[in-house]
Amino acid sequence: MDANNGEFRTKNGVIPGAVLLTSYNQYDAAKELPKDKARSLVFYCANNHCGASHEAAARAVTAGYTDVAVLPDGLMGWKSSGQPTRVPQS
Repeated sequence: MDANNGEFRTKNGVIPGAVLLTSYNQYDAAKELPKDKARSLVFYCANNHCGASHEAAARAVTAGYTDVAVLPDGLMGWKSSGQPTRVPQS
């Protein structure tokens, strides 16, 4: 679950397969998250100085999701470890 904004995504890419949230703090859980509330969800934002992923994850927990985690180093940590990214679709 990508909690970054569009400008950041365009500049830095996204993790392949990630769901791109419309907003880290106002996304519609019923429309943007899976229907299965037991499904594993991992939220990320830019890096460990960014709190958007934590806020987005807390929103999922409030919506009743039970297996929620945060990738603390975010997209920049993902990239620095040599993992692939992709250009987001507009």
